[in-house]
Amino acid sequence: MNRPVFTEPSQNPNYREAVFPAGQNAVARGVDPADPVRFDATRDQPDNIVMLENTVIARLGSFDATQQGQAIVRLLGDLKRHDMGPRLAENIDSDGTGASVFLTENLWGVGSTAQYLHDGRATTIREAIREHGGEAQASRDAFFRLSAARQRNVIRFLKNQILYRTPDLAPEVEAAAASSADPVMDDASR
Repeated sequence: MNRPVFTEPSQNPNYREAVFPAGQNAVARGVDPADPVRFDATRDQPDNIVMLENTVIARLGSFDATQQGQAIVRLLGDLKRHDMGPRLAENIDSDGTGASVFLTENLWGVGSTAQYLHDGRATTIREAIREHGGEAQASRDAFFRLSAARQRNVIRFLKNQILYRTPDLAPEVEAAAASSADPVMDDASR
């Protein structure tokens, strides 16, 4: 972000609604661009916390900033749309064909989540890689040409892309990332 100040509603008129989808006037409902909610993502988030059973388990804090004050967002993604091939296509068209172009999902935090892909059909990272096609086919094929040990290293790297670590859960997360619970299988075994 060049300007790390978030406002709601947006200060850019192209990115805010004057009328809500149900027809209400936004300003009349208190959503006024002249009086927005605003915060600086690099310093105004002291209460950005993760709670578990009414106990604070992590303080995420604000984004890091460059010397120029720009927010650093480590999203591990390219923010582009890619054709992912027919295996991931959604059957939404009247002629039975599917949409197979998706915005790349960021890998920031992939180790903190389960159920992968846009619809959660993959339960492991390896399954998610296997489903890729289209523009990602060459990367998918390159992954499956790796030795079993190198595939495990890629999976471990991805499992370590977590949103936060907590003192209580860190050993469990590290053990899961180090395990080979995500079995190595070649295409012939599926």
